Amino acid sequence: MRIIIHDETQSGCILNQVKLKVSKNCITIKELIKLRIFQEAEEFNARRSSHYRGLVRPDHAVPMLSGFQLDPSYRIDPQKQYYVAMDAFKRQGFYVLVDEERIEDPDYAIAVRSCTRISFLKLVPVIGG
Repeated sequence: MRIIIHDETQSGCILNQVKLKVSKNCITIKELIKLRIFQEAEEFNARRSSHYRGLVRPDHAVPMLSGFQLDPSYRIDPQKQYYVAMDAFKRQGFYVLVDEERIEDPDYAIAVRSCTRISFLKLVPVIGG
């Protein structure tokens, strides 16, 4: 099953959409974050672009309006990005909303259905490293 994650501002403006393939009918918030981070890193590392639209800022990245700017030769370490993302989640650097309900527990299990709406609400710039 494919799910779409929306990155949103506090005012509800959608900044980015991420499509993830989920192999289970139930996934925890931390599994969702890991799946997203690893997919973003894999896509960036394969594409070799200077623009990264990931959830959290990699080392040496310059914040931009629609993501981060990196040297195209830079390789993102997905495991490091995952740790940065989980730390940001715990510090409330971003919220995860499931069907408009804020979820604070990383072990909270989401029943994945085609109508499930998942949003990542970025409250402050999420900085890694």
